[in-house]
This record gives sequence, C-alpha cells and structure tokens, in this order.
Amino acid sequence: MIGMLGKEFSTHLERELPKGKYPTSPEWVQAIKREVDEVLLPRARAEMESPDHLAAKAAEFITADRILEDIALEERLDTIVDRAMRRLAQMKFMKQVSGSSEKLLKSAPPLQIEGPRKPKRQRNKK
Repeated sequence: MIGMLGKEFSTHLERELPKGKYPTSPEWVQAIKREVDEVLLPRARAEMESPDHLAAKAAEFITADRILEDIALEERLDTIVDRAMRRLAQMKFMKQVSGSSEKLLKSAPPLQIEGPRKPKRQRNKK
C-alpha cells in the first residue's frame, strides 16, 4: 500500500517508520497517518505550488525524442486518415455510378443479340 505513494514518499515512510518498530498494526498505521499529515502532505503542497517544480516535471516529460515520436505518430495517423477518406470517396463514387447505371439499364430497351450473318448467295450469271 505504501508503494502506491510514489518512490520518494514510500522510501521516506519505509525509512522513518519501519513496521517492525511498532508492536501492533494499528499503531503502525497511526504513525504513518501522522507522518503523512504532518510531513509529507505539507512538502507535497509546497512542491506543487512551485513553478520550478512544474517546469521540472514538464522538462522530464517533454524531451526532443518525445516530440519527434509524437510528430512521427501524427504523420502516420494523417496517412491512415487520408487513405480512409480516399477509400470512402471512391466507394461513394462507385455507389453513385452503379446506381445511375442501374437506372439506365432498367429504362433502356433490352438488347437483341444477333447471330453471325449469313453470307449472301451469289447468283450465277449465265
């Protein structure tokens, strides 16, 4: 449970308040609560209000590599979206074309397929 507090705070509590130092668990829990309320929370509040703390956290997160990774990801996503949009436009066009050609086929008279033409007989001139 102490590990959920983050490395800095959990290390502090394990160092300052080892469980073996207290005869019962409720006494140990009360000591941890007191330490958190009186020491860790004021320290965390002071750090959170500091602009330097926020800038340091941002600098840890926003690196040149992270920015390049984000740009590469955006480019890949843009490519995927462009392909999908192109496919959608093609499908809509094909649907339009097939719909209009179906209408033309329904309204057009049926076609007669003629067989091969018979050769004309030549008359013998005598």
